[in-house]
Amino acid sequence: MANGFARPYAQAVAGEPTRMQLKRSDPLQPFELCWQPKAEMLHLPTEIYASPFYYPGGPDIIISPHVTTGGIGVNYIFKVYSTTTDYACVTLQKRA
Repeated sequence: MANGFARPYAQAVAGEPTRMQLKRSDPLQPFELCWQPKAEMLHLPTEIYASPFYYPGGPDIIISPHVTTGGIGVNYIFKVYSTTTDYACVTLQKRA
C-alpha cells in the first residue's frame, strides 16, 4: 500500500470537529485533530486511523492535558477520550 493511501484520518469524533490537518510537507508529517467535546459524548472515544504503513513502529502522540488515551487497538485505530468539555487536540507524527 502506498503512503498516500494510508494517511491518518478521524473515523469518529466525540464532539464537534474543528480541525483535521495532515502537514505532508513537514518531515514528521504531523496529523492534527481538534474538536469541541460534547458533555453527552464524554464516555465515547474519538477514533483515529493510524496506519502502520504511514507510521512504521507506531506514531509519536501529543494530546491535550484533559485527553486520555486508550492506545492503538484493532485495525490500527487510536482511541482517545476527553475528560472535560474543554477544547481538545491530538497530534500524531512520525518518529524522528
